[in-house]
Amino acid sequence: MTLRAGIWRSVRIVRAILCALFLIAGAEAARIGLGANLNTVAAGRCYRCAQPSPRDLRCYAERFGIRSIINLRGYDEHAWYSTERDTAQSLGMQFVDAGLWASTQPTEAEFLDIVRSIDESPEPILLHCESGIDRSGLGAALFLLLKTDASLDEARRQLSVSFGHFASGRAGCLDRILDSYAGWLTTHGTCHRPERFREWAGHYYRPESARPQAAAISSPLETR
Repeated sequence: MTLRAGIWRSVRIVRAILCALFLIAGAEAARIGLGANLNTVAAGRCYRCAQPSPRDLRCYAERFGIRSIINLRGYDEHAWYSTERDTAQSLGMQFVDAGLWASTQPTEAEFLDIVRSIDESPEPILLHCESGIDRSGLGAALFLLLKTDASLDEARRQLSVSFGHFASGRAGCLDRILDSYAGWLTTHGTCHRPERFREWAGHYYRPESARPQAAAISSPLETR
């Protein structure tokens, strides 16, 4: 084999590898942006996803034995809401509204409502928003902090680019909720425990002050 032929063979191999990586990345982006974006938070206990269809709910009921749905989109007058609620009820699932926005931190009352919903809902739980990205990520992180022995760093991973979440955009306000909790722990010279998170959520959590967000970009798929 000549040197030139060897170089061209190497170029073809590199091109093939890059093409394969591109296809894999494209498939993952499609799964997140266009698919169910279904992921396991804690096996047998909690799952997160994008807006589920009635068919999805029936599948999740059979596959995971889901007993509770926590709808992080909140009450809505559009057809998806009543369809989901009715399907959940027909499957014997508890249906809970705990709405929040991806680009604004919840009020004290809204945050406590989310915490209580996660704390009190029968497991296995299905958490969902519209795209399964930002709000579902925060809900999943809260589940880990409230109901498992996961560390704060482990909980933070539920808000990551692997799920389509970008902390540099407007949805980064959800990351800063966990930052606030971490700061409170540091101030008090203690480490995370579920009971400490409940204490912080019930007595010390405060949403950050409204600030200009014109330069920030929210996740394009994360709306109400």
